[in-house]
Amino acid sequence: MLFVRSFFLKIYIFSLKNFLGFFSIKKLRNSSSRSSYEAKILKDVILEKTNLFKINVKRLNINKNKFIFEDAILLKNTIKQKNIYNILDVGGGGGTLYYIFKKFFPNKKFNWFILETKSLTRSFSLKNADKNLFFFSGNKNIKDIQFDLVIMSSVLVYLSKPYDYLKNLLSLKAKYIYISRTYLSDIVEKDTIPTIIMQKTLLSENGPGPLSSRFKDQLICYPFRLLNKLILEKIMKKKYRLLFSKKDKNNFIKINFKKYFDFTYLWKLN
Repeated sequence: MLFVRSFFLKIYIFSLKNFLGFFSIKKLRNSSSRSSYEAKILKDVILEKTNLFKINVKRLNINKNKFIFEDAILLKNTIKQKNIYNILDVGGGGGTLYYIFKKFFPNKKFNWFILETKSLTRSFSLKNADKNLFFFSGNKNIKDIQFDLVIMSSVLVYLSKPYDYLKNLLSLKAKYIYISRTYLSDIVEKDTIPTIIMQKTLLSENGPGPLSSRFKDQLICYPFRLLNKLILEKIMKKKYRLLFSKKDKNNFIKINFKKYFDFTYLWKLN
């Protein structure tokens, strides 16, 4: 029965992502505004997956696993100018990218700062034994740090006020800002308010690697905000110049029967 349930959940999510899509809502209910990111089971899954991943990544062959090292590969020309880097990873979970970068850049030292929710920060901090990995839940703790690079991978769309957050982040004056896995609308619109949906995924899709047999797969729902590409770029161009951009036509989210694609950017401080 468990196998059958898991199979049908995967079929349902696959159909949502590729055919049915999601539908916009005008306003989040109070119960919906509390993201599933706060759920204990999700924290436990991400923590367990990350602990296993940081062991397994050491044995990976980079050439045979380029999809795992995609971000590091894209940033290899940025991470070559010096030996020590201060990196801010917004919404970085348990530090998956930190372990990927350590593997890909073995001769570099990273002071890696992760901004996460309060509950995730507490959970990860208690289990963290790496002296170069730090967890925070608020910007006020990092304002005095000079960052070489800020990473926002699949995070802006899950923030309650993404444009305001991005504007505040620019005040840190990091040398580079890398935005990836971010679905954007490239339609010229007068409305500057992001389109909201309740995105559904599987518990197994969260965190690096497969789901442990001690967890039962289930649906996880997040409030998701579709941002406007032109507005995001306008905010960034006030203080940064664009070095690189990419539109992934193979990766999309379907909202109100329309496809919106995944964008990646690399920006440099003016």
